[in-house]
Amino acid sequence: MNMIRYITIAAAMMLALAFTGCRHSDEPEPAAPVALVLSAAVYDIDAETSSVWHAGQEFGVYMLGSGRNPMVSNVRHLADNRGVTGYLVPEAAAMTYPTDGTSVDIAAYYPYDGYAADNGHRTTVAVRDGMAADAYLWADAAGASAAAPRVTLAFKSLLAQIRARILCADSEVARLLVRIDGAPRSCDFDVVNGCYTGTADCSAPTGVTVKVSDGAFDLSATVVAAESAEAGPVMNVTALDADGKQIRTYPPVALGALMGLDNGRTFTPNTVYSLAGSITAGGIDLQFTGKSPICILGWTTDPDEESGIIIKNKI
Repeated sequence: MNMIRYITIAAAMMLALAFTGCRHSDEPEPAAPVALVLSAAVYDIDAETSSVWHAGQEFGVYMLGSGRNPMVSNVRHLADNRGVTGYLVPEAAAMTYPTDGTSVDIAAYYPYDGYAADNGHRTTVAVRDGMAADAYLWADAAGASAAAPRVTLAFKSLLAQIRARILCADSEVARLLVRIDGAPRSCDFDVVNGCYTGTADCSAPTGVTVKVSDGAFDLSATVVAAESAEAGPVMNVTALDADGKQIRTYPPVALGALMGLDNGRTFTPNTVYSLAGSITAGGIDLQFTGKSPICILGWTTDPDEESGIIIKNKI
C-alpha cells in the first residue's frame, strides 16, 4: 500500500515538473537592452572665441523618467572625433532604455560639468569677456523609447547677446571702450529642466573694445540669459583717439529701458538684442531695432528650416 502511494506521489511530481517546464518554455525571453543613440548637428570650428563646439567636445547627458526624475545622470558624451558626423558618443558604456518599453526624456548640455549631479543637477553658467554667444548649450527630447532608439537634439544657446551698429560722425574717435553694467555675468542653471535657478550675479561689468571701420562701430557683448539688475543694463562708453588717448566720456545709455529689460526682467536665451544709432562729439543716440535668434555659423548638416530654434548656415 505504501509502495502504491509513493509511486502515485512520484508520478504527480513528475507531471507537475513537466507542466512547469512547458509553461516556462512558452514565456517570452527578456528583452535585450537597447542603447540610446544621440544625434545632433555638430559644427567643426576650433577657435573657442568664435564657436566652441567641435569634434571631441564634452557634453553631459541625462535620461529622465516620470516627472523628469533622473534615471541616469550626467553621462559624459563626446562630439564624434572621427569627423563631423552629428553623433554624440558616450565616453564609457552606452545609456540603455528601460527593457519594459517605457518612454523617457533626454536632456543634454554643454560644456560638461563633472560636479553637476552632486550639485543638485545644476551647473554655473559664467560669461568671460570676449566669449561667443554659443558657448553654453542645452537641449532636450521627450518620449524616447527602445522602439526608436535614435534621438535628435536641437541645441540652443543658454546665453543672450547685445549687438549695436553705431555710425561715427566724430572724426577724432578711433576706438570705443564699452562697459555694460547691470547685466548678468553668471547664474546657476538647472540642466534637467533647462532653466536658470537662483539669483544672477550682475555685479561685474561686461567690457568690450571696438575699433572704427568704414565710419562705424560694431560692438557685441554676451550675457547670461537670466534676470538683469533692477534698473536693467546700462552702457558706459569712453572714446579714444588713434594714439589710444581718452578724449571723451559719454552719458550712460539706459539699455534696460530701451530693450524692455528694466525692473529686473529676464533676458531671453538664444537671443540677440540689436541696437542701432550714431555717435557725435555731443553724445550717443541709440534705438532698439529688435530681437532675433543667435546665428551659429559653420553648420555642415541640415538646412535652416529643419531646426527652427537655431539659425544654421551651410558652409
